[in-house]
Amino acid sequence: MDQVKRELISIALEEHEQILPCGGRDSFSKCFTFSSGYLVFWFDTPDMSTHVLWRKIS
Repeated sequence: MDQVKRELISIALEEHEQILPCGGRDSFSKCFTFSSGYLVFWFDTPDMSTHVLWRKIS
């Protein structure tokens, strides 16, 4: 699952150039949730908009 987390962070950086941990968290490792078979990555951009990426985990 760590590989999938790195992939989601890379995708976010490709799409937004700069990303920040969401909701004032101090690291990206705290920005992941697992729900209904999906790994979900929450992150903020410098304009303080929150974004979500997800990947189905089999």
